[in-house]
Amino acid sequence: MKIQLEYELKTGEFLQVDVSPGKNNDGLYGSKRAKTVEMNDLCIRDLGYFSLEDFEEIEQRGAFYVS
Repeated sequence: MKIQLEYELKTGEFLQVDVSPGKNNDGLYGSKRAKTVEMNDLCIRDLGYFSLEDFEEIEQRGAFYVS
């Protein structure tokens, strides 16, 4: 089982919680969530979500990332 969590650090709000089979690829989830990034957001992801395409999309949206 995998639990994917998107958390807003400033407000303490959970933005997205998803439970999926343990065999699912983290990168696919990261790509789906990259489309929800807003200007000036900071996305912090571990290397399981590494995707140059996602980072380009995040940058185009005026946001930032740490991987």
